Formats: sequence, C-alpha cells, structure tokens
Amino acid sequence: MTGLMNSERGPSIRMPDGSHFYPFDPRAEEINLVNIAHILGQKSRWNGGLKRYYSVAEHSMLVAEIVRPENRLKALLHDAPEALTGFGDVPTPIKRFTSFVSEMEDNIWRVICDSFGLSYEMDADLKRADKIAADIEVRDLTDWQEKPPVDRMYAGIKAEGLLATVAARDYLIVLDNELAARDELRAAQ
Repeated sequence: MTGLMNSERGPSIRMPDGSHFYPFDPRAEEINLVNIAHILGQKSRWNGGLKRYYSVAEHSMLVAEIVRPENRLKALLHDAPEALTGFGDVPTPIKRFTSFVSEMEDNIWRVICDSFGLSYEMDADLKRADKIAADIEVRDLTDWQEKPPVDRMYAGIKAEGLLATVAARDYLIVLDNELAARDELRAAQ
C-alpha cells in the first residue's frame, strides 16, 4: 500500500477485489466487470433522494431494456465510469459545473469503449433511453408533485429499487449474457 498516492500514474482507488484502479491513468487491462457491477450496485441514483434505494446498476439495466438491441452493451456500460472515478453518480446539474468530473469520466469511458469495441459517442438512441429511464424512475420512486409523462410504450417497465447486492448480481448476469450473445453473433459471421 505504501507509495500508491505517489505513483507515477497518480492516486489509485482500491477496488472490491483488492486491486487498484488509477482514474487519472486508466488502462484497459484494469477494467474489471465484477468490480464495476459491485460498485454500481452500491451507488445510488438521484443523489439518494428517492423513496427507496435505487442503484446505478439497476438504472443501467433499465436503460438497456429501452434501447435498440444493438445498443444494449453500451447502455449497460454507459455509467461504468461512475464506478471508477471515486465520485459516483454526480447529479447532472452539478456535473455541468465541474468539468473535472466529466473529463475524468470521458477518459475512463474511452478506455471502456476501446476494451469492448464500442464507439465513444452517446448516440441518440442511448440518450433517449437514458431520459426515458429517468422519467420512469421519477414516476416509480418519488412522491414529487410534478412527474414527467412516460409514453404508454414503456408503461410496463418499472424501476423497482432492488437491494444493492441483488442489483449488482443481476447487472453482472445481464452484462455477461449480453457479452455472450455478442460473441455468438460474431462467431456466426
């Protein structure tokens, strides 16, 4: 543990498996999906301001349920940088005023995309699904007076508020299934 803060790669963050991740110098070989799943299961959405606990892992699965099938892997991973910065799910209004957080997330996102052969851009389908997921979360998990309308097409999709361990487990299962399906598709081509 000695010297980690003084590493030539900058400070590190200890991961659940005991390894170190260097958010200022992210590397593909250090992207560990089990660690990401565990951390995203522990990170609350909406700064914890909902009726019950709701994780970034569950949010990512919800977004993956809404996007077109070819964007599911990207949807599952779109908030993975939040597990690796040390900041967690910084609320969007705050993030807009802290370019430091966004820049760090962008650098980590590029490494994740390179690791899984994804494009860096958050295309319109993913942005739309992220917004719909947020509307569903507000509908299902708040007592707010003003709630955005949710299109009837998504009426059956629910934000549950799973326990952290359940959300992490389910996220990892869905992610593994998506990676296996992608591998099968590539093998068949």
